[in-house]
Amino acid sequence: MNWMMATLDSQVRSSGKKQAATGLMVAVIAFVVVGVAVEFVFLPRPSSPAGVPKPSQPVRIAVNQWVSDLKSQNVTALGNLYAPSANVTWTGVAAGLTGTYSGIVNIRVLYGSSIGRDIALNTSVVSYKEKYADSSNAEVTLALYMKGNSSVVGEFAAKVNASQQWNYFRGDWQAVNETWNYITYDVQFRGSHTTFPQWTAMIEGKNPNLVSDKSLEWNFGPYLAASVYAFLAGVVAVGFIESRKRS
Repeated sequence: MNWMMATLDSQVRSSGKKQAATGLMVAVIAFVVVGVAVEFVFLPRPSSPAGVPKPSQPVRIAVNQWVSDLKSQNVTALGNLYAPSANVTWTGVAAGLTGTYSGIVNIRVLYGSSIGRDIALNTSVVSYKEKYADSSNAEVTLALYMKGNSSVVGEFAAKVNASQQWNYFRGDWQAVNETWNYITYDVQFRGSHTTFPQWTAMIEGKNPNLVSDKSLEWNFGPYLAASVYAFLAGVVAVGFIESRKRS
């Protein structure tokens, strides 16, 4: 009889422990669910991954501004669209301007030596595509057709396939990497290794007076050289006369 009472008491205690463990588990699960719900409903959530604010405007707006500055030949405004450590690479048939230009200063020098010396420039976007890696990084590919008149090469026409990487930083889109691939580049006056591009025009049977680059030096250089020679000849003549007087 005592044995049966002990067994019954053990079973009752075991059942009580199981009920207590089950109740504790249910309480823990309920606490976790309520905590997650409170965090989801009441706590502020970041606007984008890693706390980076989402762009207030699409990258196309920045690209349109880039094209506008290119058309207006505004080298200063164009440089402001690049990150301080940005890289611009020109490839293809880009004459003597092929290479990689790093930093805003060198990028402005590149554009100042090219579009900055154009007398007239007409730029049109033939095709445009964009792809977002995330909310703050975008890749843009576009085809450009450029036509105008340059003080270096005369009339020109070029087709360029360009690719750009844009990064949204501190409220603005900035170009961090850019590549121009010149597919065609037709010019009126081909470049040469001589000091004056007028020599190239003369070799090709063209009128050198149509080349505006270094036109002042080209037109007045011979007179200046003649004046220098005349001065040197006068010095020699005066010296010769003085020496004859002494003798």
